[in-house]
Amino acid sequence: MTTARPLQYQASRTKKYQLDLARYYRIPAVQTSLPVVLSIMIVAFFVMFALRPTLVTIVNLQKTIEESKKTLSQLEVKVAALNQVNVIMEGVKPKLGALDASIPMGTAGYDSLESALTILAEQAGVKYDSSNLGGSVLFTKLFAPFTLTKNSGAIPLTFDARVSGNYTQINQYLQSIMKMDRLVAITGLNFGRDNKSEDSDNLTLTIMGTTYYMADEAQLAKAIPNIIKGIK
Repeated sequence: MTTARPLQYQASRTKKYQLDLARYYRIPAVQTSLPVVLSIMIVAFFVMFALRPTLVTIVNLQKTIEESKKTLSQLEVKVAALNQVNVIMEGVKPKLGALDASIPMGTAGYDSLESALTILAEQAGVKYDSSNLGGSVLFTKLFAPFTLTKNSGAIPLTFDARVSGNYTQINQYLQSIMKMDRLVAITGLNFGRDNKSEDSDNLTLTIMGTTYYMADEAQLAKAIPNIIKGIK
């Protein structure tokens, strides 16, 4: 009897709650508001699912905008640097011709140097006896030492020239060489009497010097083994 009574008690309480809820649902205010609340909850549920992709897209767009701003800032810095370089380039342009003449690009300039030494000798009135240029550098299909790259630099080319004439002529020839468009450094002078000439005032002069051309030293080493050692 003690076990059945609690069960009957619980059953009665449950039935009471059901009756209370039934009476509660029959209240007009509850009947009106409950569908509204349920509708709002359902709409909110679906709205969240509908808006989620949009919210994710907005977040991604914000990240893209921030990255774009950083990229734009970097590009603006680069553009400013390029504008400065352009201004400098415009100022240097008039001097590029002289620069190309002073340090040849695209070739070592053997022929032009030899021609200049010969022409200057004729203008000074001295006899051009001989000349000797440094190691020969050839342009090959496998290696392109004269193609300008970020590793290009001024490569020294040694030379010597021997002329004969009187002192005034020889001095004029030497001055003319020092005023050449091509960059030349005189490293040594060797004077002597011209024993082959009947004129006792005639002298001989051997000029030792160094000139330069633009090339890639690493490519030169590949094109002609030990060429760098030979010209230094």
